[in-house]
Amino acid sequence: MHRTRFAMLVPALFGLAVSIVLFVDYQSAVPLACGEGSGCEAAKRSAWASIAGISTPMLGVMGFSLLASLAISDGVLARRTQVVVGAICALFGLFFIGVQVKLGRLCPYCAVADVSSLLSLAAAWWALRTPPPPLGPGGRWGFGLLTLACGLVPLLTLSRKVVVVPDALRAELAAHPPGQIVLIDFADFECPYCRAMHENLSAALQGHEHQVHLVRKQVPLRMHPHAPDAARGAVCADKMGQGDRMADALFRAPLGSLTAQGTTRMAVAMGLDEQAFVKCLNDPGTDAVQVRDRALYDAIGGEGLPLLWIGYTRLEGLNPETEVRRVLEAELAR
Repeated sequence: MHRTRFAMLVPALFGLAVSIVLFVDYQSAVPLACGEGSGCEAAKRSAWASIAGISTPMLGVMGFSLLASLAISDGVLARRTQVVVGAICALFGLFFIGVQVKLGRLCPYCAVADVSSLLSLAAAWWALRTPPPPLGPGGRWGFGLLTLACGLVPLLTLSRKVVVVPDALRAELAAHPPGQIVLIDFADFECPYCRAMHENLSAALQGHEHQVHLVRKQVPLRMHPHAPDAARGAVCADKMGQGDRMADALFRAPLGSLTAQGTTRMAVAMGLDEQAFVKCLNDPGTDAVQVRDRALYDAIGGEGLPLLWIGYTRLEGLNPETEVRRVLEAELAR
């Protein structure tokens, strides 16, 4: 391959491959490449995840596909068009580099696409000044198939990716009453995303309450000062038969109420024995529940909250009610 054509084609193929990886991840209910809490996930949740209703990765797929097609085309028109398209892609690349700087997070896949766009412009300008020799039909077919492979390999690989159920969860997911599925909710009552997710989950569960066995795991994050007290209150209320009511109250209470005194007032309002509740709050065994839940969260590779296991499907991050309901109904239909 002539070095000029090589310089044109390689960055376009790299950009195409990572754009497809991001596109498939953005469309998936379960993160396939963008782990929760990663820079990739931060970009995915940002206001720039789509432009004019079009997924940003899809814009990348279209732009790099066009650049790859132009790279295997001959003629002055192809070279000039490639410079124009390369300039547009490079402007997008610079813009999204700026977005990552503003977010304070690096998305590795985005960075590869952004750098590829800049290299594509440089290669297109070089090819305009030093055109490569014409490609014969065989070469054009060969490079066309290579471009197609660079698109299909990540697409097929990620589309068929199976979420592996950690051994630490298998027994708990299997231990459910007949006709029900287990839903495990790892949460922090002070986490704003967990609080929003609780509303979406509650709405999605309407009409399915008797088909779901809900298990809550307490994972208070260190950045939330009230979360440990709220988790203690949830554990104690659960022991006293009011776990669901307490969780609902904690998720909806003002953050200043997520204290030992605040959870005690909530417990009394539910009709629980105040003395027994306070005794439970101060019992070392209550904190031991948090320790066990956190160990389970770490064992399954938890990277951020909220985190749900709906049956055997992992659902990370803040998902809309429609997505939660879709996953729930798919698991119930198994």
